[in-house]
Amino acid sequence: MQTEVVLSNGTKVKSNILNGFKVKQSATEVMSQTAPIIYEKIDKDIIILVDGSDSMSENLDAYQSKLDLAWKIFGDELAPNLMGWTYGLIVFQGAWGYNETNWVIMPTVNSTALTTTQKPTALGMTPMFTGLDMAWNWVRSHAKQARFVLLSDGCANDRQPFEILSDVKFNHTDIPIDTVGIGTDTGYASYDRDFLMKLSELTGGKFYEVKNAKMLATSIHELSPKERPLLGIVKQLGCGK
Repeated sequence: MQTEVVLSNGTKVKSNILNGFKVKQSATEVMSQTAPIIYEKIDKDIIILVDGSDSMSENLDAYQSKLDLAWKIFGDELAPNLMGWTYGLIVFQGAWGYNETNWVIMPTVNSTALTTTQKPTALGMTPMFTGLDMAWNWVRSHAKQARFVLLSDGCANDRQPFEILSDVKFNHTDIPIDTVGIGTDTGYASYDRDFLMKLSELTGGKFYEVKNAKMLATSIHELSPKERPLLGIVKQLGCGK
């Protein structure tokens, strides 16, 4: 059953899903079965891709995990600074042995949607390419202009770094990807710094290296539409082309 959804910029669209939903299928099945029907393309959309793997349950400060802090910071630093943009959220995570994104909120959420009860539990591995692929497919069908922000403390397990970079170079340079690598105050980092830097460079995005909660909040604020209005131009090729 279709419902009328009011996006965070006030636009009314027809959708066959609610703003938040839990996904148990593969990314391909998600796109074919639960992608929203939108008759008018969103003008400006920012997609946040968040690593939801096991290691994101580790504390970034004395009290909160990386995933908990990121969730809170989205509400504090991103939602109030959308400047009329809509935004979507993808948490990419996969059970051990499976490469799938099994928890998403798409296409858009508003400042009241990021509640503690909606936050997923960090688990499993890091299907980063699967999350990016879902975002690329969704944006090309439903948005006129878009930008991605990707946060991770680890390395993709569903593709080799050179495979992802090659795919981006030949197919996806028109959508900027800002990247945030989450490390620790001790200087230890388990993410692939070179990969995240190259991913941003290829697409005209920015790379941030954060080591504590304050740095994470600063990076998200600086990447909000209010502070960084850079957009990729999505060619009007139609769905699936």
